[in-house]
Amino acid sequence: MVNVMSATYNESQSGSPHDPVRVALDFEERGETAEALAVLEPSLLGPRQQDDAFQAASRAAFAACLNPSLLAEWPEPRRIALYRNLVLQHATPDAAPALHARIASSHSAKTEGALAKSAAALQSTLSSLWEEGDRSPSFLLMVLLLRQHLKGWPYRDQISLWHAQLLPHLTRPHFSLPYNWAFDGENFQDNIDDIDQLLKSSSAQEIARRYAPWQIILFHWITKGSSLDPLLPAVIDALDARGSGEGRSDDDIAAIRSLSLRAIALGFETRTPMLQDNAKARGRQWAALHTHESNGAEAERAARRLASKHWQAINVVRALSGQKMPFLKLGHRRPRIAVCVSGQLRGYRRAFPSWSRTILQGADCHFFVHTWKIVGRSGAEPHRAFLPFSGQEFCAAYREQVQRIGLSEAMSRYPNLFFRLGQSGEVSKSDLCAFYGTDDVVIEDDTADCFANWPNSRKLHYKIAAAHELVGKRQAEFDLVLRIRPDKELGLAAFAWTDLIRAATAPVIYADIGFGHQYTHPIIGDQLAIGTPEVMRTYAETYRLVPELAALGMFDCTPDYHGHASLARTCWHAGIDVRRLPVRMGRLLEAEAMPAGEIAGCLAEDARGRMNTMDQILIAANRRDLQL
Repeated sequence: MVNVMSATYNESQSGSPHDPVRVALDFEERGETAEALAVLEPSLLGPRQQDDAFQAASRAAFAACLNPSLLAEWPEPRRIALYRNLVLQHATPDAAPALHARIASSHSAKTEGALAKSAAALQSTLSSLWEEGDRSPSFLLMVLLLRQHLKGWPYRDQISLWHAQLLPHLTRPHFSLPYNWAFDGENFQDNIDDIDQLLKSSSAQEIARRYAPWQIILFHWITKGSSLDPLLPAVIDALDARGSGEGRSDDDIAAIRSLSLRAIALGFETRTPMLQDNAKARGRQWAALHTHESNGAEAERAARRLASKHWQAINVVRALSGQKMPFLKLGHRRPRIAVCVSGQLRGYRRAFPSWSRTILQGADCHFFVHTWKIVGRSGAEPHRAFLPFSGQEFCAAYREQVQRIGLSEAMSRYPNLFFRLGQSGEVSKSDLCAFYGTDDVVIEDDTADCFANWPNSRKLHYKIAAAHELVGKRQAEFDLVLRIRPDKELGLAAFAWTDLIRAATAPVIYADIGFGHQYTHPIIGDQLAIGTPEVMRTYAETYRLVPELAALGMFDCTPDYHGHASLARTCWHAGIDVRRLPVRMGRLLEAEAMPAGEIAGCLAEDARGRMNTMDQILIAANRRDLQL
């Protein structure tokens, strides 16, 4: 798996007090960004690039991009020289250049102005590089990353041609940054359009000749694959004709296997010798999902209505006025929905009323609940949209500081804060049976030995599978199966059940986030999904399929479980389309956010005898919250 950023610099890894990185970190801790960069400047020169120096310099340089006054006393040639060295840093086999990755990850974490301010700060440097004749991949990568915000750049109209020329030579770390549209449908669209146009104007033989198999599979994820799917058999044949597996990289062989498995699932025949018989059998099993008897034209019309802003507005008005769309002619009954509630409960009591008012309105629902005894709180990763702390000021300061030093370092500095964060209450089966109105409830203790050392991602997929198994032989009773996190708040539903049921007769799932590409991995939402019982069974089987796909040698598949990505890999290989459900998605609700007073006590204990700059920033922010 590509490391988008090398590990955030950890103080414990630094060398002597005279180490430039150590000295620069001390300056940065005191807010002296220019001094930190001055110390690091010599380390950025020369053929031997020191990763820790580039990481530290990129962190400080990005701060200067956001706040140009930090380098106001530097003459422009010196700033350009500094940024030039950072822009031209080579990608390694495992990681993108440090400044590029810093900008991209900060944008993903919703740092305000991460792309726009970086483009403004770097535009002079980019122009100088172009005029020097540099056309290196690292330079292109920065231009693609900032492309949407380089409106006045004089060489903007030449980006697409440059992009096309270098595309076959880009490595996977290069692909990890400028095509991340899963959570951002605007800033990287021009880059995606470049690839889409190249695919549409190329034959299967040209695609197979020009690009590596692993690049082709990334192109499929980046462009949603509509232009590639019909070409898959011919592309696979052309790749096979280029030679046997000998001399090919492991990624190339895995990519051919994955493309072939998807082709079989879509109903195509492939003759590739690289796919094992049990993989072909799995593909044929999934192909049955695509031969389900349905009215294709009717399903397509329903899907268009679900995606239409016009129809969404009509459905919102009808929902608000309490009107009901006409149901399918199923004996004049209401749609029957199996609701599979899985995962840690957290703010389930606060979330449930929003379901009844919105997504479940007009349906007959039966609940199947598979959860943990400990109610729990969400994680405190700084990229999360909602943090488990009270206080707007503290959350903003926490996000900024932990983004800078990394979560693991923050946890080591503030052990009391994170220990208290992990404390929460418990729930009983009788409580949940009464709350959800069902006897189909299973509660397990995740502190038991059988779950020891399980990461949260494995627990997530285990519970999805376990909740679906509760439906079991009863799945024929239901039109659709909805899987949802118990703490997911929902807003207005902008769909009609008639459209959703008709559209779902195709092998499609509607989720909180539709299929997308992020950091060279496929992504879908993992908080909510709805589809036919047969399709949702494949989705829920991800817990078992993760090790199976890894053993079959499929591309990007490891035995480990990953939020968003593992479910996406299952759906992609099975040829299941994943689209966004037209429902306003709310927050993941906490049972109770950690109170500001409790935060204050933990900070005081953790900072005792130390009181460094970060301590002062967090304590000051917490005090402002307490005064509100």
